[in-house]
Amino acid sequence: MLENVLNKGKEMPPFPADLPSVEVPIFVTFHINDDELRGCIGTFSPGPIATQLQRFTIQAAFKDSRFNPISKAELNDLDVGVSLLVKFEKNKKWD
Repeated sequence: MLENVLNKGKEMPPFPADLPSVEVPIFVTFHINDDELRGCIGTFSPGPIATQLQRFTIQAAFKDSRFNPISKAELNDLDVGVSLLVKFEKNKKWD
């Protein structure tokens, strides 16, 4: 999907119809050269998985303010991880 955006400058294609319709908090993380963080953005708010994947893939790749946007030249060295917070519990305080 990211390759489609980089090559054609268009939004990502729609997800398969059989993608589970669950609402979850999600984080999308990119690493380059096996271990170097290249982008990571997500949310603690649940939302439809297809919408969350599209939104946070684009944000992690192109809008993480800590990094320059991902380029075509980096695609072969890039790894992506998707974290679904499936048993997420809200707390009143961090500790």
